[in-house]
Amino acid sequence: MKLMETTIPENYRLSLQKDAGYEVNADWTDDFAVVLFNAVSKSLARVASPEHASVFRFDDIQGQLIAAAVLTFEEGKDGEPGAYSYVWTFDEASIPTAEGTVVLKMSDPMVQPDFTVVAANKLRMSFEGSTALVSLMTRLVQSISKWLDDNAKEGETVEVEQEGLFVARAAVEDGKIVKSLEVLGEPKAIIKNDASIEVAA
Repeated sequence: MKLMETTIPENYRLSLQKDAGYEVNADWTDDFAVVLFNAVSKSLARVASPEHASVFRFDDIQGQLIAAAVLTFEEGKDGEPGAYSYVWTFDEASIPTAEGTVVLKMSDPMVQPDFTVVAANKLRMSFEGSTALVSLMTRLVQSISKWLDDNAKEGETVEVEQEGLFVARAAVEDGKIVKSLEVLGEPKAIIKNDASIEVAA
């Protein structure tokens, strides 16, 4: 199902209005998604290294994981060059914890310029300060995750997508909701192109 055809945009708008006091048009949800996924990729590509994993976490106000983007380097086999593996996860147990792992969050001043630059360059959009940026991005991830939780079914995979950007899926397996998110198009290319520079350097 297309992102803008789901209840995510309206639920996102209501969440921002009720819990954060922001008045945002639900029709802007797909634009915010463009900023979210491209900027996360840019932030991770900037700190990418074959020597360590890099993680971009989104946590709720209690500090519990909502979702995370995880970038790791996998060595090649039989003389083949290695490559980066880039996945999003909703499972805390799937996040690398080895010493040296770089962990980024929306509250980090070093990553916020990636979001403001993407917003300005792609959409001529700006944010009313750091607090608004953190809330807009975090609640979008939360809204996508909640939609997956609410719509997951036993024996069937449900999905929500934005063409050329991401596809997220959920299913109920052995009584447990299993969720995944795959980046597509430009956000994926950012990792492939920018992070590979580090490998070649």
